[in-house]
Amino acid sequence: MTVLWFVFGFFVLFSLFFDTGLVNFSKYAKSFTQGTSVGSAFILSLFWILVAVIFGFSLYYQFGSKTAMEYFSCYLLEKGLSIDNVFVFHVIFRHFAVPLRLEKRVLQWGILGALI
Repeated sequence: MTVLWFVFGFFVLFSLFFDTGLVNFSKYAKSFTQGTSVGSAFILSLFWILVAVIFGFSLYYQFGSKTAMEYFSCYLLEKGLSIDNVFVFHVIFRHFAVPLRLEKRVLQWGILGALI
């Protein structure tokens, strides 16, 4: 069981590094001076949804259907709540007149602040 926690922790840290570090300098998001295109955001969203589904199936095979159903129920609930956050971010960014080129940086600092 300790090995599973180690693997999970490593994967979470790798995912954070990948999402906040590598993706910002990849071909999908050219730089902080440009916004992310709808197509690249769609591809990245599909990637993270696929990662979540694979994790859910691994829970099913490791711990059974009850744990997997709890995970998928919570995942869908959280996904629904995150859509609400998109509208809140939009209102806040417009109210404070945050330039498009800085929105990604502001969101990353917000995520880092929430994690700490």
